[in-house]
Amino acid sequence: MPSIKKSVMFSEQTQDYINARTKEDDAISWSVELNESFKSLQWLSSQLLPELTAREWEVLLNVYSGSIIEFQIPFRISSDIMDHYNVLEVTELDKGIGDCVRKVHALSQPEQYATLDFIKKYWANDWSDADNFDDVIAQIKAL
Repeated sequence: MPSIKKSVMFSEQTQDYINARTKEDDAISWSVELNESFKSLQWLSSQLLPELTAREWEVLLNVYSGSIIEFQIPFRISSDIMDHYNVLEVTELDKGIGDCVRKVHALSQPEQYATLDFIKKYWANDWSDADNFDDVIAQIKAL
């Protein structure tokens, strides 16, 4: 993909992140540092994406359908599922959905981030050219 020039504003937190990874006497190449950070984040997201069944993905995609995902820490996907179904106890859910809640509850925070990132990319794109859901997963992992 060709490079494009954009005007961006860096938050103090982003500047601190980049400064912490640059020698004091080196001039900061903001574009390089930002691109390297996104490259690392994309790789981590693809590596940390948990193995979920098609049914589990369907549950999660339905929970977040039409939602604007904001990455607020800590991630609480299992609570989001419970809220979506308006229940307080896992036992109130169908077995498959309850099993999904238990499975995502056991995910680490980085795995939950990767899951939410997957969902965000899923809803932001058109997957009509995909042969099947495994193809969609592979395409999203590459983004």
